[in-house]
Amino acid sequence: MVSFFTDLSTELIYPLLPLFLSKVLNSSNTFIGLIEGIAISTASILRIFSGIWSDRIKKRKLFAIIGYGLSNLAKPFTGLATRGWHVLFLRFIDRTGKGIRTAPRDALIAESTHKKHYGISYGFHRAMDTLGATLGPLSAFFLLRVLRNDFRKVFYLSLLPVLLALVVLVLFVKEKGTSEKKTQPLSLKMGFSKPFYILLLSIGLFTLGNSSDAFLILRANTFLKNDSLIPLLWFGFNLVYVLVSIPAGYIADRWSRKGMIIVGMFIYSSVYAGLSFNINSELVVFLFLLYGVYYGFTEGNIRAYLAQMVPPDKKATAFGLYHTTVGLLAFPASFLFGILWDRFGPSFPFRLGAILAIISALILMGVKKE
Repeated sequence: MVSFFTDLSTELIYPLLPLFLSKVLNSSNTFIGLIEGIAISTASILRIFSGIWSDRIKKRKLFAIIGYGLSNLAKPFTGLATRGWHVLFLRFIDRTGKGIRTAPRDALIAESTHKKHYGISYGFHRAMDTLGATLGPLSAFFLLRVLRNDFRKVFYLSLLPVLLALVVLVLFVKEKGTSEKKTQPLSLKMGFSKPFYILLLSIGLFTLGNSSDAFLILRANTFLKNDSLIPLLWFGFNLVYVLVSIPAGYIADRWSRKGMIIVGMFIYSSVYAGLSFNINSELVVFLFLLYGVYYGFTEGNIRAYLAQMVPPDKKATAFGLYHTTVGLLAFPASFLFGILWDRFGPSFPFRLGAILAIISALILMGVKKE
């Protein structure tokens, strides 16, 4: 429920933010990429440290409260931004909170379920998270019509789900904790298997071709040419993500978590390849729905696959290392994507992302067993 309300607030803002930056604040694509890259990558450095610290003191909920608190309270202030750097600062605070909470939260989920149910457990979490992300852009669509396309008022209204998320977190989330009491020396190598590092290599390379979703929104807007339709498109993407996440986790628990991730990477490659061409609006809608399938296949199952690879006392550290790898590489991915778009047009960076996704899937195939 905390993730549901948090993403309801986030996605009330996110699909409008690239349009707000480009049309209201007159920011370039390069600067939008810089905002996304710095906000995600700088904050992601905290993920490995919060993960290690959480494992050492055996606490999860404390980090969740601090992280969700920072993220949620920063969002409504976006409505006050008058310069691009204001948005950069607020996105940094938001992502800092995400960096603090993510690894301990993912470890908390693992500690609250049986190992054989990791896939469906993380799938359920991603589904609830994305259900909020589904209602967010749908709410934004109707609010834009009622408020006559006033982005700032929509941003202010994101405060309501923010408050609900914090109330639920503080009052109702209970921490089960790990049964492992021994404190390990501070070493990222201890207890991690070769498949874990191959997974990191594959995801790291994939991330280099995985720019901020802000660019997908900008690309779609060039074909749809109607700002008010963007939240509906984002709603459709998230709805598919919700519907696919739990079945994908269920199937992965019984078939192969690695296999589901690989299929998801190939789907991602198809979406980026499709967006590299001049296409009609119907195909844009189809590709965004297919993008939701990619997310449903991969997001929960990557976490489940990772959780099965590491011992209980290193789970938050492992999640921190994973999220930090993704976050740090997201900076060059988004920043360079913006530069390549401004210099060569959108086709080249989208095709590059498609190629890197295929290479990443082939690397992950190198893991011989689950």
